Amino acid sequence: MTQEELEQWQEDFDAFHARFADLFERSESREQARHYLRGLLTEAERKNSWQMAEAVGEPIPDRMQRLLYRGPWDADAARDRLQPFVIETDRGIQRALESWMRRAF
Repeated sequence: MTQEELEQWQEDFDAFHARFADLFERSESREQARHYLRGLLTEAERKNSWQMAEAVGEPIPDRMQRLLYRGPWDADAARDRLQPFVIETDRGIQRALESWMRRAF
């Protein structure tokens, strides 16, 4: 996504991040998780910590790496929260496609 597209989706992005924010004990970790998610959505060719850090305006990848390797957070709980979101989103897309197909044909 481009920076402009990210800004257009800011409200949805904030809502998505809020689903996971309490998995991070410290406010710094929550904010870094936000940067990490934004980095995943950028147009960086490779999604490694260096390129993602640069894409979100961080000069070095230390914070990204610290979040993933040392930050106290529960990956299983994150997965458990992500699954219903994916199912919910997929169902919405599926309904929209089915509706479009009924009208188109």
